[in-house]
Amino acid sequence: MLNNAKVMMMLRLAVFSTWVALGAGCGLDDEDVPEQEAVQLPQAVSGGWSTFPSVCIQSWCVNHGNLVRLWQSILWADNMFSDVNQIDGDFGPHTDGWTHNWQLKYVPGDDSHIVGTNTWNAAAKHLDFEPNGDTCQFGVYHFIYVGASHSFRVTENCSTFEWKFANPRTGTLTDTSYDY
Repeated sequence: MLNNAKVMMMLRLAVFSTWVALGAGCGLDDEDVPEQEAVQLPQAVSGGWSTFPSVCIQSWCVNHGNLVRLWQSILWADNMFSDVNQIDGDFGPHTDGWTHNWQLKYVPGDDSHIVGTNTWNAAAKHLDFEPNGDTCQFGVYHFIYVGASHSFRVTENCSTFEWKFANPRTGTLTDTSYDY
């Protein structure tokens, strides 16, 4: 028997799938490169993980800020590196190499070094609800990113769908803001 929380989650997934099918969720694939560099003010990501902006070492994608810290937290949780102090929000050569290794392990056929739709989708498969996290409590859904060696808390705002994560380096709940 389905409980209300599961029905609501299934409804959210159906709405999101329809949104993507209609083209509203189109974003960069891992290999796509925009023709012009976008200039945006810092903002937090919202929606499904497949709609997150691309993260990489290149100048045309997000390469610093809290969204990079989220990605580095995923790499740390999946044992791509062990020193939590390397979660610094800078997508440099080390993060680039760790990303390549993560993609080889979790995204077969993708070794682009770009954290795009395919890579974000693969990372989202590691999200589990905390106990009772599939119901909106205090305005957020509660998840745990379960990595190969570590886990950390992730939340999604029930009304804005903005994401936050417990930064393993600081222990604080951190938004996913970024700028180009």
